[in-house]
Amino acid sequence: MAKYNCVTRSSYFYVVDEFEYEKFKQHIVVGDNDERIEFWHKIADKAESDEVYTGKNMKHAFGGYTQILGYVEDIEHYDSKLFYPTPNYKLFLEKLSKIIAPNSACIITEVGNNALRYLGAEVSIATHNNYETLVLDEIIKNRLSNKKGITYSDIDMWF
Repeated sequence: MAKYNCVTRSSYFYVVDEFEYEKFKQHIVVGDNDERIEFWHKIADKAESDEVYTGKNMKHAFGGYTQILGYVEDIEHYDSKLFYPTPNYKLFLEKLSKIIAPNSACIITEVGNNALRYLGAEVSIATHNNYETLVLDEIIKNRLSNKKGITYSDIDMWF
């Protein structure tokens, strides 16, 4: 059985509360025990004044060679072999959107494959108290539904 190989990367974004963001990061579950997600931060471009760090000009990002499965509230009792409690990606985006600062956005791009039997991509967009996910296969199906004579099964990529 082939393994799903994936790369996930976010854009840089601002948060409303650094402490809440640090807590949030501890509840993220990724695809495999051997994989991990990396987190980055940097001071944003200088403002008009040479103001020192105020807590409002820190930008964050994350990514890794893994799939983000979701958020687990009870992370201390999470069993990675059983995937229990079940990681929830929608909850991950919901919690993240509450932390994203107004006028900022976190764009999460995931691209993966399963031994060239399946290629997939999706992008999740989280803004302050709002989020959505766009999946490449769904976009293709929607576009093809407008084309006469072409169905999604006509572009089958499975072996």
